[in-house]
Amino acid sequence: RFAAHPAALVRSALRSGQHVISGREVVDIPTFFAAIDVQDKGTVDQNQVRSGLLQLDLDLSTAEIENLVVSMETDADGAIDMEALARALYPSVQRCVDVSQYLSSPGNLTTPLAFDSPPSSGAVSGDYGA
Repeated sequence: RFAAHPAALVRSALRSGQHVISGREVVDIPTFFAAIDVQDKGTVDQNQVRSGLLQLDLDLSTAEIENLVVSMETDADGAIDMEALARALYPSVQRCVDVSQYLSSPGNLTTPLAFDSPPSSGAVSGDYGA
């Protein structure tokens, strides 16, 4: 059985369109971020990310969620911006494209990438926003 990477499970849950956080429908990373950024500061803290992930009812252990949260880059104040969240949820994308370019292209964060599923040939392909 293929054990999905925690980030892949989060991406799949977001794409399902079956979640509402803070009264907002969550369908991708920008809508997830907006839902957990309740003060509309443009940054969130680890507790907000953790709380949002728990509301997605993922099939992840507490330790897996914690590892994902602490892997996110923070600024000196411990804040996480949407780009850092996207890098944590799409770790392979950061090697392929500038994440900010990827975030600004409509549909990219709702389009499944080949590494969202078990590899068949070892090759990675997908829409990288280029």
